[in-house]
Amino acid sequence: MVLLHQINRLRSLDPTSYPKLEAIHVNHGLHEDADLWERHCLSFCHAHDISFYSERANIENKGAGLESAAREARYRIFETYLPSSSVLFIGHHLEDQIETFFLRLMRGAGLKGLKSIPEIRMLGKTTLVRPLLKSPRVELEAYALKHNIIPVDDPSNEDISYDRNFLRHQVLPVLETRWPGYRATIARAISHIDEAHQTRERLLPENANIVSQCGDPGLSIESMKEVGVKNSNHMVRRFLAEHGLTMPNESSLNEFVRQLLYGGKESSALLRIRDRQVRRFREGIFLLPSLSNYCSNTMLTLFPNEVVKIEGVGSICLQMNSKQKLISTQGIEVILCWRSSDVISKSSKLRSKIKKIFNARAIPPWWRDRVPMAFIENELIVIGSLKNMNLKSINESVWSLEWCVPDGIWGESKSV
Repeated sequence: MVLLHQINRLRSLDPTSYPKLEAIHVNHGLHEDADLWERHCLSFCHAHDISFYSERANIENKGAGLESAAREARYRIFETYLPSSSVLFIGHHLEDQIETFFLRLMRGAGLKGLKSIPEIRMLGKTTLVRPLLKSPRVELEAYALKHNIIPVDDPSNEDISYDRNFLRHQVLPVLETRWPGYRATIARAISHIDEAHQTRERLLPENANIVSQCGDPGLSIESMKEVGVKNSNHMVRRFLAEHGLTMPNESSLNEFVRQLLYGGKESSALLRIRDRQVRRFREGIFLLPSLSNYCSNTMLTLFPNEVVKIEGVGSICLQMNSKQKLISTQGIEVILCWRSSDVISKSSKLRSKIKKIFNARAIPPWWRDRVPMAFIENELIVIGSLKNMNLKSINESVWSLEWCVPDGIWGESKSV
């Protein structure tokens, strides 16, 4: 609320020179007074003529703790409200930075983790800025008192069963009795760690990023073999960070890289990160898409130029190939199938033919059950074509099957 008040005061000096100011409130619903806090924020924004948006968070605890789950839900909501090239201001202050440093230190984090909360970073196509990151809490409390800003104190912040609260109430006060200036000292150390991290990043070879035939972002294994195990670990971590994924534990990462560098080409090396997967396919590792389940046995009738949207697959449109001589489509029934549909699964000849096509086109195994195929009278006429796929026709077919997968299937909220 202090940050919002400060930005609003700055903007009021020359409103025409600054973009519109809007506030996003995330109601986590974790406390009985959550709705009361939301109304409090709404009242503050109305009093200061600030546009206010509120959203109830859907928190899914996937094993990393409630705080992490709430943070991920919060950033997912932020991204839904933020247009390209916008700026999101977050109110983290110096104590937040110090606590994060010690929490990551206790988890054995490397340079990237120990540089703690970044002051500026990208969130999708939005710039995230934390202007108060070097400001101690006592200064913010004094500002709030001076400007009659009534804060909301979450009682859960007193619960020392949470690691952050234990640090805040039990550990850091003891440090302060011995080293009163520890905040500035730790902040300086974080700055040195950040410089060391940037230096190492400049010295490391660039990631050899690749893309699968279906658009999966990936990393070349050959490039990793050229730099050895230790640098390969850093390259994989960099790849994961680029896609907003949390870092795996050290033993899992080490074993994954070992299999990549010393396993054969048929190695099925797999790295699980919560509900996401990074898998080896041929000479690369790829981030698998995040797609909902679908009924792979479904068979649908298609009509030319009709767009069909299928959950877990995307949108599909059957079209006549303009380069071919036009034919009459009257009375022709085109059926949309998948590899596990009866028309394919019951024909060894068709299964063999489709397998050869998929192998020749380097279609990753995790996509093969989702690739749409069109049939006329049990004859395969066309296979769905994604942007990066070369599967537009079978035997000079006059048909094409345009296939668009949902947006953001490789994305993840970057809530670090």
